[in-house]
Amino acid sequence: MATEQATALTEATDTLAEPNALQHQQPHQETIYLAEVTDGNRKFLFDREIAVKVTWDGELWIFEFEDLGIETFHFNKQRAYLDFQEAFGVHWDYFACEEDDNKLSKKAKQLKNVFRTLVTSIRYLE
Repeated sequence: MATEQATALTEATDTLAEPNALQHQQPHQETIYLAEVTDGNRKFLFDREIAVKVTWDGELWIFEFEDLGIETFHFNKQRAYLDFQEAFGVHWDYFACEEDDNKLSKKAKQLKNVFRTLVTSIRYLE
């Protein structure tokens, strides 16, 4: 499992250039495309690649997927990416797994629908 997560992290972030000392003074933004996200022992497979905006603001790495309102940040790029994957799983558990729509706000119901449309399957890793 750790090896798969490390590989996914490398594949997702190796397209991002590490800013050099001069770039740390300037904002840096790219988009990565993910066909899956792994949180713990769960791998969420998508019906399409999602576009995750990755920004270096001079102090923090920020990973953002606007469709689901997920944004994570950290001083370390890899940690920010791992936090993004964890946040995806937490949001899935909270919104997509709620069976009683009466417990969800209008916005939460919309997020649930986005999750349910996006995630085609979940694989459990050993």
